Amino acid sequence: VTVLITAAAILVFTQFAHNYEEKYIHAVAGVDHSDINEGSAVEKIALEQKDLLMIYGASELMLLDTKYQANRFFAGYPTGFMVFNAATKGGSALTIAQKFAALGPDLRGKTVVLSVGPAIMTMGPGGQVDTRHYYGNFSQLHALELAESPYLSWDVKRDAARRMLAFPDSMIDRPLLNFVLQQLAADTLPSHVLYYLAWPLGRLQLSIMHVQDNYASVDYIRHLSAADLKIERQPAQIDWAALAAEAEKEQIKQTDSNSLGVDNSQWHK
Repeated sequence: VTVLITAAAILVFTQFAHNYEEKYIHAVAGVDHSDINEGSAVEKIALEQKDLLMIYGASELMLLDTKYQANRFFAGYPTGFMVFNAATKGGSALTIAQKFAALGPDLRGKTVVLSVGPAIMTMGPGGQVDTRHYYGNFSQLHALELAESPYLSWDVKRDAARRMLAFPDSMIDRPLLNFVLQQLAADTLPSHVLYYLAWPLGRLQLSIMHVQDNYASVDYIRHLSAADLKIERQPAQIDWAALAAEAEKEQIKQTDSNSLGVDNSQWHK
């Protein structure tokens, strides 16, 4: 009876959270939602909206103080849509792969933008990535979703597991995740058996984390201000050719300290 009551309560809350997130998803798209980036609930709702375009990447999509930044430029839905900036400061190829794995089949048939810049690509075999960036963006939910994904091949999960294990601090106090990744990385017959024996435990833990994710998302939205929740749609005709020409002039002016097109503010570094 206790199990049934608990299961019913979880189902009711999950449906409530889904409806609540869907009601305010357009408000969330326009504000800083980095506090809930370790989850997937809000991103799953955003993917369902025909007038929201998901953008993934790193700091280049977060820290540019310019009117051309996508979530500023499209804030008024001038052409009928707005972007949902799912980029993270210090994001890497590995953390984005984990995000995509957590979204799973919700990505099927959807259009998303993936910004691939130097910060993304330094997650290479040499391990040049700043470990602080990886740990700062690490999500146990995303990592376990990748490790337990029924939609990815064993080889993909094995390679990802070996890369994740190169950052041992992310395994602290996460014994089940560490165990599952170790079995994937070992890639032996006994490790395959142990992986599948542990799979139900992983799905149970993921179920708990998804409930926590929904709670965190609802709590985050509840604390948004009235100004944050206000959406102003302002349709506009955009002269893309003129806009591109204007932006190019600005870019030339802001990179005149060098011949490589590097922004003046960064060239001295």
